[in-house]
Amino acid sequence: MAREDMTFDEVLKGRRSVRKYIESKPKRELIEDVISAASYAPNSCNLQHFSFIYIDDENLLKQLAVVATGKVNWAPALIVAVDDTRFSQKRKAGLQSLAAAIQNILLKSYEVGLGTCWMAGFINDDGVRKILNIPHYYEVAALIAIGYPDAQIDSCPTSRLTNDDVLHFNGFSKKTLELSTTLDVDKWNMEALVSYKERIGSVYASRKRISIYRADMNKEAARILSKLLLEDDFSEIDSLVDYSTYDGCFFNELNKDKNLINAFNSVLLTDYSEYFCELLSTQYPSCEIQNLSKGHQLNEPLKPTTLVTCVFKLEFYPGTKRILDKLKAISNSPVYLYVTTLDVLSPRAMLYNFSKLQRRANVYEENRLYKHGPYRYYSKKTLEKMFAEAGWEVLRTGTAGNWPVSNFRWFFLKAS
Repeated sequence: MAREDMTFDEVLKGRRSVRKYIESKPKRELIEDVISAASYAPNSCNLQHFSFIYIDDENLLKQLAVVATGKVNWAPALIVAVDDTRFSQKRKAGLQSLAAAIQNILLKSYEVGLGTCWMAGFINDDGVRKILNIPHYYEVAALIAIGYPDAQIDSCPTSRLTNDDVLHFNGFSKKTLELSTTLDVDKWNMEALVSYKERIGSVYASRKRISIYRADMNKEAARILSKLLLEDDFSEIDSLVDYSTYDGCFFNELNKDKNLINAFNSVLLTDYSEYFCELLSTQYPSCEIQNLSKGHQLNEPLKPTTLVTCVFKLEFYPGTKRILDKLKAISNSPVYLYVTTLDVLSPRAMLYNFSKLQRRANVYEENRLYKHGPYRYYSKKTLEKMFAEAGWEVLRTGTAGNWPVSNFRWFFLKAS
């Protein structure tokens, strides 16, 4: 649906990256109208040394999907944006010019009813050049999926920084939300870490694509907990608190077991992010939602006997000992804690730690776990020591999943 009657601000704020499209291809006349908007973008000395290759040939799209990225399959058409690198190299003026032109294309596409997704995450530039006969001196700078958006996709606003976060007057001033490059989570401050999770997570949240581990790991974690509570004598537990729900991947699996969920008098989902708390309230309207304070605790303690679930989360927050201390204060009555984590010696954790040592310190592009941010892993011995120091008694423990791809360790504890 065309949106020519929208104001410029409405176009700016309404545009979203689209990752699912209907099969109908846009008419080339419409594409020509969209590409013409690129020529009005500011560019270095008006050289306009960029080009756009529109591809709607299915055979070519299949080849590019294999060579560059499977994301090409999202849409029925693709725009390949290239920049002539022989000119305007200083301060990357050529790329700046091309980026401005691409922005015009995205906004114009939205105005005429098309969806787009600007992508830099692809490989094999030479392979793309070969398939499309692009001269070697052109940089393959971006791929743009384009087509008519699927009306069935969930619409979820992404998290955006405010002027207070990005605007400086008469000189640069340090901002609390400036991201750290280190992959060591204990060197991050909570504000920056939560902001990072909001920025990255909001891209994937509506598609439930945040989970960094295999889906069967969350399913197995939910199955183990269900068996513990329904088969063992823990009938006194009458409330559930999910610590740092964030991606919702574990609770989504737990929520499928209605016999278990209905056994609780109350279910509380928590997160450090106001953005994700609002999102969770729409996804799970029957649950109570609370925003955790920076001190890892609720606004006020709960009174019922409570089970706290902490599934694949301890690895991704600073101050583990402090978290364990604060979780005890969730209730004035007995508190139980269910924890799942990767052991530092598990093949998956060892792989991630090895890559952590080998890669440059970049929490996004050089981080396999970028959807959750920086991390660290503990050994069973270290965890048990921290549990004991924080006053948690281990009632049950074990390993689960299939070695080596999805094995993990679990603990069922009680505050002593």
